[in-house]
Amino acid sequence: MNKAQNSVVVDELDCVARWEEAVCHAHIQVQTRPMGSGVFNGRLAEQRFGAVLLRHYQSTPVRYVRSASEIDRYPADIFEVSLTLSGTTIIVQNGREIVQRPGDLVIFDAARPFDYALPEGDDQIVVGVPKPLLLQYLPNAGELVGTMLNGTSTFGRLAGTMLRDVGLTGEGAGPAVAARVGLAIVDLVATAFDVECRGASANGAQPKAGALARIKSFILECLADPSLDVEAIATANNVSVRSLHRLFAAEGTTVTRWLWQQRLCASYKALSEGRCNRVSDVAMQFGFTNFSHFARSFKQTFGVLPQSLLRSRLQ
Repeated sequence: MNKAQNSVVVDELDCVARWEEAVCHAHIQVQTRPMGSGVFNGRLAEQRFGAVLLRHYQSTPVRYVRSASEIDRYPADIFEVSLTLSGTTIIVQNGREIVQRPGDLVIFDAARPFDYALPEGDDQIVVGVPKPLLLQYLPNAGELVGTMLNGTSTFGRLAGTMLRDVGLTGEGAGPAVAARVGLAIVDLVATAFDVECRGASANGAQPKAGALARIKSFILECLADPSLDVEAIATANNVSVRSLHRLFAAEGTTVTRWLWQQRLCASYKALSEGRCNRVSDVAMQFGFTNFSHFARSFKQTFGVLPQSLLRSRLQ
């Protein structure tokens, strides 16, 4: 097993400070607040599946808070999907309070404040996915933050079973295989939320949604063109640059950032699925001309180097 890519780390902890340090190292920066007066103890197991980080938390009653202060100091561009294994979890985010019971799944956003209470003890699997990657499979993921997927629903049960099977085995795999498993996890979780929570993110008519979808489709078809920029996109779609910026700003992003993320995600999927034999081929296929910049951005977004996925598959 290549520990740099797919490791299993289990810590037995009995100190709140040590637990918070371990959680923040494996997860995101949060405040840890024990609930109750008993002795605190916990156990944390972690596995990486390419860009997808899966963790199994077990501890005495605890509450996690991520405030605007933590977000400002320690930004994280990831979505988290939590699966409760036992006990009751109370999550407050995005103006919603969710009571999560065993088998239920919830999406939450590391870039927004949240309050996560586990009064009966922590026993959950949490999957961390880079936002660009989950948005490839679930474009309305941001609108589903704070929405619960019932564990008794058909697809909720299917997704929960996969996370339990993968998250509790502790078995390792090489980076290339692990990356493919990670994509399968993201695909199934996204499908489950899309099917079972359809309509939950509806927020009224959006007359500009059709134009934005058309422009996004055009961009995806032209990822290989390194000259594709804001002006070229606007001209090809008969809109002004200003209007183009407004369409993407309504989704909390920019044209350039969205284009860059799509190129990175397409490259990640191509490498994970074994569709190329050289990193440079992947980079050029999706419009990158500076290979070192591509590698740095890839590592920053997905937590792994593109070369590591390729080396494992070719060995």
